[in-house]
Amino acid sequence: QRLMGSFSIADLVTYSWLAGMQTLQAAAFADASHTQAWLARVAARPSVQAALAKATVPEPLRAWAPGPEINRWG
Repeated sequence: QRLMGSFSIADLVTYSWLAGMQTLQAAAFADASHTQAWLARVAARPSVQAALAKATVPEPLRAWAPGPEINRWG
């Protein structure tokens, strides 16, 4: 259900990266039902919803910008 047993910083960090990537590369997630289910579970958490509600843009997941690490993946 979670990356490291109970909900942890690992889930938050991974969610922050994958949630934005999912909007940019939707096809890469098409056959990843377990990943999609995990993303949905994290997104449903009240703390995640509260954090996203504080965004200064209307669609915070679309404002996601990859850092220099993205260059490793093409």
